[in-house]
Amino acid sequence: NASLERAAFYGRKVFLLGSKRGVAERAAKNIELAFPGIKIVGIHHGYFDEAEEKELIEKIRQAKPDYLFVAMGVPKQEKWIYKNRDKLGVPIMMGVGGSLDVWAGDVKRAPLIYRKLCLEWLYRALKEPWRWKKIMKLYKLFWILTLNFLKGSEKRETKK
Repeated sequence: NASLERAAFYGRKVFLLGSKRGVAERAAKNIELAFPGIKIVGIHHGYFDEAEEKELIEKIRQAKPDYLFVAMGVPKQEKWIYKNRDKLGVPIMMGVGGSLDVWAGDVKRAPLIYRKLCLEWLYRALKEPWRWKKIMKLYKLFWILTLNFLKGSEKRETKK
């Protein structure tokens, strides 16, 4: 929400990409109501093939957003942003996971205590047990990357 507040305050342009058909549209309406001053300049669902992707990239470029919020789930959204970052011409791109579903009113946010403790992911995992598999994969990836980083640090230290 902080990014949306900032975008609204400065009258910035936002493009919403992701989720199922219709979700981004509902999210856009709710965002415009909640954050007067924001300019939603484009929306598109998150299901497209390679040919549609080229058209989508052009659509985003033509809209000239200041922010691109991509809701395709981790790590797909980050990979998509990384792959297309140079083609898009958008200064701020952010993977927002299931946020469009929340902004659309389709998914309820975690209770405030979970959010304040940065445990919204835990609430979501408890409510939607199928997410555990995805969460475990992310933790495994985190530890692999951390160990590789530490091994690289040791090699750099021994070369000194």
